[in-house]
Amino acid sequence: TSTTAQRKVINYLIKRGNDPIKVTDTTIHKWWNVLNNAVFDGMLPAPTTIEIKHHVEAYAYIWQYDTETVCLSIRPMFSCRTLFLNVLVHEMVHAWEHSMGKSMSHSRRFRAWAPIISQSTGLSLQRIYHE
Repeated sequence: TSTTAQRKVINYLIKRGNDPIKVTDTTIHKWWNVLNNAVFDGMLPAPTTIEIKHHVEAYAYIWQYDTETVCLSIRPMFSCRTLFLNVLVHEMVHAWEHSMGKSMSHSRRFRAWAPIISQSTGLSLQRIYHE
């Protein structure tokens, strides 16, 4: 349920939020599913492609090939798990925008998710993240 997923995120942040994390496909799928249940009621499709590689300008990004394909590219290491989950949920909002046929941006529609995410998970939706 969403309540169980929300508690899982909050407890994880309390216990391990400051620990570094090496990102793997398994890690992404696990936390995509947990955050999907906690924030999006399990309605967000998982990315069809995951690319783990270093990015100079960003921690991660979502891109699309067509209306049904969402691809996630994300850095292989994060200095803390809180940052990783913040970045992942940020990209999930973009994936939601894409799934709704909306442009992926940091508009008012994107920012409207901030209080929902904060209340349900304790995470912080921002336009830009810093270590």
